Amino acid sequence: MKRTLKLITALLLASLTALHAADAPKLEPILSKRGDVIFSDSFDGPMKPEWQPGMKTRFAIADGTLNGQPATAEDQAKAHDKKHDGKSPAIQLNMPTSDCIVQYAFKISDKITAQHLVFNDGTSVTGTGHISSLQLHFRTGASLSKKKNTKKLGDADEVLASNEWKPKPGQWYHVLQEMRGDEVVVQIEGGPTLIAKHPRFATAKTWLSLSTWGSGGTVSYDDVQIWKADPNPQWETTRAKLMPSSKKRI
Repeated sequence: MKRTLKLITALLLASLTALHAADAPKLEPILSKRGDVIFSDSFDGPMKPEWQPGMKTRFAIADGTLNGQPATAEDQAKAHDKKHDGKSPAIQLNMPTSDCIVQYAFKISDKITAQHLVFNDGTSVTGTGHISSLQLHFRTGASLSKKKNTKKLGDADEVLASNEWKPKPGQWYHVLQEMRGDEVVVQIEGGPTLIAKHPRFATAKTWLSLSTWGSGGTVSYDDVQIWKADPNPQWETTRAKLMPSSKKRI
């Protein structure tokens, strides 16, 4: 009997593992084609040196995922900038890119209000600051923005594409974002496709940030991959089909 129970348990575990692997969606790029791999991390070992937690928030790898939590109460109290006091986890990936495809999976807790993917050209001092921002907010929905050039007088942030789709706490989502030239395409598992075009997007990127909004919540990441974005000769045709819908903010 014990041997039978062990066999059943083993089979259940194996089936759950297979189901988890099958759950990963086949998000395929449409703006571009996958080129050489620039970075890949499935969090099966120690944290790679390219990762840099921000604002003293705390990150650790456990069970094959990267898990973030806020800074300690003491560190939050010591923060000089209360807009960046470490109440929600944020981490930077120091990986210079230009035209690229980024794919990742994330899961937020119920105290996190939004998850962000932000590309940067240095800081507002060393470069021109944030370039683009993908915001997945559980109240206001999904949005893709061009961020202001801090060296350009009068420049401002601008939301270029949005949708009412909202992520739910405790659920894994896969995201694929393509950046090639002055265009960006974002695909969200179970959600919309966002398309935007702006000269700001063509800026060379020094790093990307995976950040959150909220207070006291946690976030988990998995399967972070970056490829070079090679040309897709079918993009013009695909864009012509998608743009009428994207203008309606599907």
